Amino acid sequence: MIGRAGRPQFDKEGVAVILTSDKTVKTYSNLLDGQLPIESNLRPQIVDHLNAEVALETVRDEAQAIAWINSTFLKIRMRENPKLYGSPTQDVSRKLAIIIKKHLAALKKTGLLTQIKGSSAFVSSLLGQLMAKYYLRFETVKLLSSIGSSIDATSLIRIVAQAEEFKENCRIRLGEKAFLNGINKGKKNKEGGKYPKIKYPMKGKISEVDDKIYVLLQYILDGHKVEKWDLSVDVETIFRTALRILNCTTEYLLSKDGYQAAKTCLLLRKTVKMRMWHSDKQSQLRQLPSIGPKLCTAFQQGNIRTLKQLEDLSTLKIEDLANRKPPFGIQIRAHLKRIPRFKLIISDNSPPLSNQIDCKFTVLQTRLDLIHDTDNYIHLLVGQANKIILHRRFKTLVKGSLVFHTTIASRAHPLNCCFIYEDVIGYDQKISANIGNQSSIGTDTQSILSGSAGDVGGGVDASSEDDHFPKFSMEKISSSASTPKSKSGAQEIGISRPQVNSNTSNIPTLHKSSMLKIKDSPLKCKHNFKKCLEGRCSHKCCVMKNHPNSSAFQTPKLNSFKDYSHVRKIPTVFKNSANKSSKPPTAKPSYLDLTKPYITSEKAGLDLTPNEIEDEDLGKYFTIAFEVE
Repeated sequence: MIGRAGRPQFDKEGVAVILTSDKTVKTYSNLLDGQLPIESNLRPQIVDHLNAEVALETVRDEAQAIAWINSTFLKIRMRENPKLYGSPTQDVSRKLAIIIKKHLAALKKTGLLTQIKGSSAFVSSLLGQLMAKYYLRFETVKLLSSIGSSIDATSLIRIVAQAEEFKENCRIRLGEKAFLNGINKGKKNKEGGKYPKIKYPMKGKISEVDDKIYVLLQYILDGHKVEKWDLSVDVETIFRTALRILNCTTEYLLSKDGYQAAKTCLLLRKTVKMRMWHSDKQSQLRQLPSIGPKLCTAFQQGNIRTLKQLEDLSTLKIEDLANRKPPFGIQIRAHLKRIPRFKLIISDNSPPLSNQIDCKFTVLQTRLDLIHDTDNYIHLLVGQANKIILHRRFKTLVKGSLVFHTTIASRAHPLNCCFIYEDVIGYDQKISANIGNQSSIGTDTQSILSGSAGDVGGGVDASSEDDHFPKFSMEKISSSASTPKSKSGAQEIGISRPQVNSNTSNIPTLHKSSMLKIKDSPLKCKHNFKKCLEGRCSHKCCVMKNHPNSSAFQTPKLNSFKDYSHVRKIPTVFKNSANKSSKPPTAKPSYLDLTKPYITSEKAGLDLTPNEIEDEDLGKYFTIAFEVE
């Protein structure tokens, strides 16, 4: 407040009064006179700065390390005030040399330094370089170096909460223990209600700073908010520091052999970055920039909780559930189209009777309507028997494919493959592939990999890129299709396109009691129906979508008239009671004009009496139940 004394820009001088005790009067007097000496803070952080110097290769042996410490401000202050730095004698150089040797031995023991054989020089290891890159404390890195190859999420959160960085900026204030113990055990609060219980509660009561970090971190990940201002400041510090620690941990574990630990750390890092659990299926919609807590609740009331469920909705349905006007639905679908979808093809390129297996991994981008204006980073992690055999981090693919090769020593264990998105929750994919017997396909003899797709940590299942389109089916077509195979014989795992029957002899039968809206509606399709007959219309609302030609079309399995509300005219084949296999009377297809309020056709032998129905949303309309063979 002294800086505001005298109202700057208005008064020429100001008066500041300092009220203090008798013990600190001399301290403030020396501060005003400029007589208070400046001391060095390097002593408790020598090991951190020494590791950074080794990582920068400015210090390569013990002699250079001692020369570096003698050139710092710490030596000057130790000479002037030796008692403050624990050096009662005047031999400061000898004291500093002992400190450097001690810290060098600690760095080597932790694995941050590697001694060069046959020399006194040393170099920084990967963990030491990561420590310098992410500005972590030495005690924190010691915790990270003790992580096993099969660590679970609970233990990893506990290790992050014990980091030394939190002890400097966070503390347990007066009155916070009641709230922290309440959310840890789900106890009753003062208002008579209950605190929400965290996902992984700890045993005992909150007593240390790491207990507070462990509980508060999960409380925010569950989707709750902190009302107190001081706790909200701590939350921002916790998540910013935890993300920096997990970035370092992820790079370190990916360099080791533990597949399970690396996958757990990748998912936890994304969880902290997005501030929601990676397996959360209730609040995935909060990832979109246009959807907040209120809209998320509105979609949940409509039984829409995941991004994949939101993709299946039309723009009008999205605007209806959100109670928003256009172009809100178009904007939401545009955000969803920015999320890429991938297909993984695994093939065996090793020659017959080979001891080693050369596996080829091909990554294809399968979202045809992808909007590529931002880069999404995806991790492909492949493991076998809890060992990492392949890891690649790549951007969104616009065209083409990515091909990776790796060598596998044994066929005894299945391959565990997973796609993990860095910034998106709900689209992670997990694939388990088994290496089967060899078989000859075409001109190449290759091993066929079989597997099944699933989700990673609660994400959506691996599915086709056409899942958000209406499903079509034709009679006399088996619903089960064989697994598609590539030209080289490799089985496609994870995502496969639906099979389209090219048999033009089968004419589908429309479902009975199909209801068609015949009055004017804003939902009607404005496309040229001639394009639909010729198979040139690819709009999702058209019944004729993806037809090989006009004589063989597919009929959607739809449950309500709203799905047929766009249809204006439909091709018909007239029914002949004498000979059901007779052809239509004309070469050109006939049409039933559904735009008229009443239709009758005695020659066709059809009962087309319309039924009048009233609906709250669409008003009065007529429906016609008919069957065409």
